This record gives sequence, C-alpha cells and structure tokens, in this order.
Amino acid sequence: MQRHQNLKMFIETDKRYVSADRPPLPFVLYTVGRAVLQPAVTRPSGYEGNQILWVEKGSGIFNVDGKSMILNRGDGLFCRRGIAHSYKKNGKDFSTAWLSFMCADEILDYYSLGDYFRFSVTPLFISQINQLYSLCLMDSTVLSRSAAGYSLLAEWLTENFEPALTIETMVKKFLDVNYSRPVTLNEISEHTKMSKYALCHYYKKHCGCSIMEQLKQIRIAKAKQMLSQMPLRTEEVARMCGFDSPSYFCKLFKAETGRTPLEYRQKHNK
Repeated sequence: MQRHQNLKMFIETDKRYVSADRPPLPFVLYTVGRAVLQPAVTRPSGYEGNQILWVEKGSGIFNVDGKSMILNRGDGLFCRRGIAHSYKKNGKDFSTAWLSFMCADEILDYYSLGDYFRFSVTPLFISQINQLYSLCLMDSTVLSRSAAGYSLLAEWLTENFEPALTIETMVKKFLDVNYSRPVTLNEISEHTKMSKYALCHYYKKHCGCSIMEQLKQIRIAKAKQMLSQMPLRTEEVARMCGFDSPSYFCKLFKAETGRTPLEYRQKHNK
C-alpha cells in the first residue's frame, strides 16, 4: 500500500501474479487508487495493465492512440494494456481515480471491446470501487481481491454494454424468480418503476395477456415440470408453485391442461 499526501494507492506486489507470463487467476487486481493533484502522464508504450481511469475533479486532456479528447468530472476512459496514451490537466484542478488489472482478456473480448472507450461513472460503480479499495486496506488475499475485482468488472461491463431490458422482459424475469410466493402488482410496479395502471396497460398491449395471466402460465408450467420429474405430492407441488389452496390448484390445473395433476403425472410417467 502506497500513501502520500497527493496519492492513495494499493498496488499488488506479489510477483507470482503480476510478473508471470500466465498468472494462475483469471483476474489480478494490479492497482486501485486516486490522485488528488494529478500530474501529467505520458506512456508512449502504454500501461502494463488494463486501466479504468476517471476524472474526480476538474478537467483533463487525454490523448489515446493519436486521438485527443477532453474528459470532465464524471467522465472516464478505459484503455487496454500496451495502448499509447497521455493525459494532463485542462485548467487549475485535476483529480483522477483508477483501477488497473491483469488478465481478464476473455471477458473483454466477449464484449468485443476495442483498445479504448469513454464512459460515464455511476453511483453504483463508485460504491463498488470504494468497497474494493476498503478490501485492499484490510488483511485481504490475492484470491479475495481477484474475486471482488472480477465481479466489479463484470457488473461494470454489463452496465455499459448489455442492452437495457424491456418492460416485458423485466416483468417476465421477476415472475420467473418469484413465482413460488405471493406476488402483487404493487411489487412489480415498484420493480419496473411504472405506475400500476400504466404497467398493466402496457403489458396487456405488448404481450397480449395480463401480468397475472402470465404468472398463472408460469406456475402451471413449473407444476407440469415438477409432476413429471419429481415424486412430490400434489399439495407440495401446489405450495412450491405459489398456490395456497391445493383444491384451487387442482381446479386451475385441470382447466388449463384438461387433466388433474394426478392424471397428468400418470400420463407422463409411463
């Protein structure tokens, strides 16, 4: 751990991980820290690790692979290892923070990342960085830092590159996870950040059925799977699929499938 008035930084010094040709971990946290008064930096041969760098205060002029850009507070730059770059203050104040790491080329390639890209920091990202830095201040291990850093990287890449979920997908995922318990429209409304009326109208228009009808279909589908694959009593299947009343479950199941749960099991267990 390096600490100066202007610089707070953790740096991994275990040569088994930062100097090996093939480190034994998929992600190795190299450095994480911040510079209150960021000096000018010039790296004609790039940096030894992949770097996520962002501006915490003021403004900076960044040059990457021959291209110039200005980054203000809240703007960030990702740069792969070995890519030529430089940066300096653009005005009086210039503070930065960063995270650098070794390896993880597979997940970077999965998202088809180029040599560099700009991004905007989010409160979630800053919170995760602070938690990672706090972990480094403790009596942590290379393995624990690797796991925490890889998780942060995966969530950050998902946040920046995964397409936003549609409302219908958000609802479907919520129902898939929560089908086994009582679910209310108020809960789903809060989850999607839409009013209950607007949500119901939108879902019916785009999916052709109501949310509760969708929930019923999911529960029946799960019940079919359990009845054909597990030696569970009808009452247990009903409870595990979110039905408080076994008799109501049987009535609904027969209305949907044309068979009672027992008849369905006998037919599919032959």
